[in-house]
Amino acid sequence: MLWWNTVRALAVERRAIPIALVCVPIVILETRFGGARGTLLAVTIFSGFLAIGPPSYRALFPVGSAGTRNLPRLLLFALIDLVYVVGFCIVLPRLLQVEGSLFLDSLTWYSAVPLFWAGSWALGRDIDWEVRLKTAEARAAELEKQAERAQLLALRSHLDPHFLFNTLNAIAEWCREDPKVAERATLQLSAMLRTILTGVKAAAWPLGDELVLVRQLLELHRTRDPERFLFEVETSAEAERVQVLPLMFLSLAENAVKHGPAAGHAGRIQLTAWVEDERLCVTLQNPGPFRGPREGADGLSTIEKRLDLAYDGQAQMRHTSDGRTTIATLRLPLRLHGAAV
Repeated sequence: MLWWNTVRALAVERRAIPIALVCVPIVILETRFGGARGTLLAVTIFSGFLAIGPPSYRALFPVGSAGTRNLPRLLLFALIDLVYVVGFCIVLPRLLQVEGSLFLDSLTWYSAVPLFWAGSWALGRDIDWEVRLKTAEARAAELEKQAERAQLLALRSHLDPHFLFNTLNAIAEWCREDPKVAERATLQLSAMLRTILTGVKAAAWPLGDELVLVRQLLELHRTRDPERFLFEVETSAEAERVQVLPLMFLSLAENAVKHGPAAGHAGRIQLTAWVEDERLCVTLQNPGPFRGPREGADGLSTIEKRLDLAYDGQAQMRHTSDGRTTIATLRLPLRLHGAAV
């Protein structure tokens, strides 16, 4: 495996070109003075070096090992070097009966020894460092995904109490004014919390499950004053199967109620979802003008952070208003980034 990986790495363009720049001129010279046998000799010598030198150096001196301080390994590599020079540079030219070969010169033999070592070291070490770099990059990417997931979990843990506190405050108010409404609201909240607990544990779930939670939320808000607003949910079966971030649309629906009916703007809240151009498109309309994020509020910013992390910056969310209604529009990729949110 190490040998094959080394040979493949030597064939990479950034190594193959420098190797060719060194080898080709010598092959041409050998062809000129030794003919076809000279060409065969030069090609065999260089092929032998590439097949023996870098792989053996990587095997004996891996990055992070004692390396050059290990005397037995040094001696073994010196022996490999010697066998290569004797076999390829001394014996082979005579077997092929190449006349006028550069490799018949004794000076070439002495030069081949350090060149074998230097070439093996340069190529083998370069490949090892490239492997380590790719491993480090892969590990960094994995750590980045884990960090993103940790951030999302932190954001989600912030979101859940925010909704719960608002709802409990409303129920406390209803207990004084209308105990029956408070009782019904408490049962509805209990059903919601069961659904929320499922969502908190999940990295993602179908939009259809999220819409169940949205309907529960809106029903809870309509418990006390059912005439204040109406709500409609229009989706396609395809859209409801798309995996989305748990509790994200719940937060948007809560925001729509807070700045719409709860702020005195009667009307209709409508959520529409469909799939278009390989994206999940969702619009949430509520009565009342959009005045931007309130000072000190972090609901929308939390949603934007979750979207940015989950979809690797590919999600789009914007708010538009004509003064009477506000529309939140989201366009989300069909796949969550890394499926780890």
